[in-house]
Amino acid sequence: MADTDTPEYTILKDHLADIIDLLSGNAPVIAQFSNHLFSSSLIPKEVHLNPKSSPLDRATQLINSVFSTIGTHSNPSDVFRGLVTSLEKVGLTDMAKKLQQSLGVKTHSIQPLIAAVSQSPTVIQLSSKDEVAQNIDSLYDQFSDLVTDLRDRFEKLISEGKIKLIQVTRQAAEYLRRPVKSLQADDIDELFDSLQPHYDFLNCSLLRKLMNKFLVGDELQLSLSQYIGSMDNLLESSQLKHIRSTIKDETPTVHAT
Repeated sequence: MADTDTPEYTILKDHLADIIDLLSGNAPVIAQFSNHLFSSSLIPKEVHLNPKSSPLDRATQLINSVFSTIGTHSNPSDVFRGLVTSLEKVGLTDMAKKLQQSLGVKTHSIQPLIAAVSQSPTVIQLSSKDEVAQNIDSLYDQFSDLVTDLRDRFEKLISEGKIKLIQVTRQAAEYLRRPVKSLQADDIDELFDSLQPHYDFLNCSLLRKLMNKFLVGDELQLSLSQYIGSMDNLLESSQLKHIRSTIKDETPTVHAT
């Protein structure tokens, strides 16, 4: 019988759909993620060796198996830590941190993610304003390259007839709750130009949605996941006032690609 009273069980249940969605949208890491889960005894051998065909079905299979394990395990905290570690090892650090922070709130004892993984205390040092400026420059360079690569990838897929521009337009319009006609464009660059107010180097949700819809299994998904991890690290280690003032100082040179 599942123990549904533990905080680990409750937190995983609350985040189940989000983890499955994130994992299915990062198909290239699913096999590695399964390896980590199996080596940590979080999933049975039959689940590890008999993957479902689609990324969504496989992600659902893996996470539901972990969910079943955490509900029946004698020490659910070990299962929870194993899941967090597995997510971090494949680059899905934003979700790993989210789970760890949720557990801290639930148990009133927030601990840094790295401490939970390495079992050694970790002190997070706040960055100075100069360090924040350097990190923002680096992050923005990564973001610019990522968006350029994304434009190129969509342009290639459209030219090869694998997807249509109107499909991308409709998906973006639906996500933004806007009329499709308001985003009409003649090419992918024109579409992305019209979408610029809705994404930037600290807000990638729209880009992630488009990737998860049209670029399942593409290496750009992993690149975006790693970028989001870098972004989270910046936000975690920097004082908000430093980020705001740095962005304000660099406004003439920092703009969406």
